[in-house]
Amino acid sequence: MLPKIVLTIPTLRLDESLAFYTDVLQFKLDERMDRPNGVVLAFLGHPCGFVVEFVQGPMIPAGEIGSGAPLLTFITEDFKDISARLTKVGVDVPTTLEIPGGISMLRFKDPNGVTISFVAGVH
Repeated sequence: MLPKIVLTIPTLRLDESLAFYTDVLQFKLDERMDRPNGVVLAFLGHPCGFVVEFVQGPMIPAGEIGSGAPLLTFITEDFKDISARLTKVGVDVPTTLEIPGGISMLRFKDPNGVTISFVAGVH
C-alpha cells in the first residue's frame, strides 16, 4: 500500500509556485530539500491529504504542460473562497462553467501552466 499519492511538478519558478499553492490553494510546505547539483525538492501537503512535489534544477525539464495532461481537481461546495484568494493574488477569476446535471466548474492555471479545477455540485 502506498503511504501517499504525490503529484510531481517540474518548475523553473519554485518560489512563485510555493507562494501560489500555499496562499491560494491552502497547501502547507511540509519539507524543502536542497540537493546536490542545484536540485531543490519541495513537498506541500493539503488538509485533504494530497501532496504536491515541486522539483527545480538545472537538468529538470520544465515548461507549460500541454493539453491532455493531468489536472489537479478539488471538490468544493462553492467558489466564493477560492475566487477571493485568486483575486487577492492578482489572478483574474475565470468564468464559471455550468455543466448539465447541476455541476459547476472553475478552472485556471498555476504559475507552471498546470490546470487546476474546482468543481461544485458533485454529490
